[in-house]
Amino acid sequence: MSSLILAPLCLAFWVFTLLKLREVLREYAQERETTALNICAIAFFGSLDLTFMIPEVVAFVDTHIFPNLSVLVAYGSFLVGIYFLTVVSLTATDAPVGGRVIRLLRVLLGLVLSALLLIYLLFISKMPPLQFFAPQNLPDMIFKLIVWFFGITLSMTLAGTLLIHLPAKEFAVPRLRVLAIIFAAASAAANLLVSCIITFANYFWPSFSAPWLFTLTTLFVICGVLAFLVALLGGKIYAEFVMFSSRLDYWRSFQDVQYLVERMLRLFPPVTPPPARPSFWRFQRDPEFHLYHAMIIIMDGSAMLEGFLAELGGDLPQPEDWEIRESDNLVGEAQEVQRTLQPVPLPMDFYEVVEAYRRVSLALAQEAKYGMSG
Repeated sequence: MSSLILAPLCLAFWVFTLLKLREVLREYAQERETTALNICAIAFFGSLDLTFMIPEVVAFVDTHIFPNLSVLVAYGSFLVGIYFLTVVSLTATDAPVGGRVIRLLRVLLGLVLSALLLIYLLFISKMPPLQFFAPQNLPDMIFKLIVWFFGITLSMTLAGTLLIHLPAKEFAVPRLRVLAIIFAAASAAANLLVSCIITFANYFWPSFSAPWLFTLTTLFVICGVLAFLVALLGGKIYAEFVMFSSRLDYWRSFQDVQYLVERMLRLFPPVTPPPARPSFWRFQRDPEFHLYHAMIIIMDGSAMLEGFLAELGGDLPQPEDWEIRESDNLVGEAQEVQRTLQPVPLPMDFYEVVEAYRRVSLALAQEAKYGMSG
């Protein structure tokens, strides 16, 4: 993979690791919470893995320290990082079998790392520089396949566990974080599976060439790393994202209720001119204010509408302006609006009121569009 892609990703990981290290260690010192250390280990080994994938770093280490040492460090760091991420996820979900699964994965990780170290000392360290997807001999292929298969096992365990417990996350911020980790684990598993295919193909068919597969692995790595960084970001950024999404939803609701607001203003013009409809950015500065003002117009209009129709159908004398309204067909319009408003139960939560009147407004707009008004 190109240094132009790996270097920025690696830098982002190291910056995040260094920024979070002090906070994580302080949290551990205060609460003795092992999750904090596990998160620190995830960030550190992820940064180390990306560092030893940069071609310039690989060439320097393999030339001046030990041959092919970068391969052992990169693969080992990758597996250890996924292991700690799986441990954190299993611990956070409080799965009944989480403890047994963690102990099993710890034993398997120790065996895998021991096997990789043994193969490196006996064979890999004596070979010329390795190609990432082109095994030179059987020990090289076994070395890579051990990494690929165990990495797929860890990634699928992580993604499957989080997917099972995703419905238990009721709030938006934890749910987004879990989804980001699931996506990162799925990207890692897909990358390792494609890597297995390329490794097998290159060993049994040396002339194998499929550039799109190499591009696919690059895309999986980028998507996985970015999703993992998003998952490790602080809750404030998640909260801002959720708040912005909510404001977008409020804007759509505000746009939808405007038809009902205009109908109310047409039936019962206000004494003072209503404020001009805000632009998108002006609405975003204070969405609750604009929604509240729209709800006041609708609810006041609804109360006036109910009184107007009640007196119009009773024995009380009708004022002259009602005759004018009737001649303008506004009585029929008032009856249509009142009929659509009747299913709305009040009182409710403010945003439930907004949603209820939004449905009324959309229903009225649809009737007007298709000529269904009485």
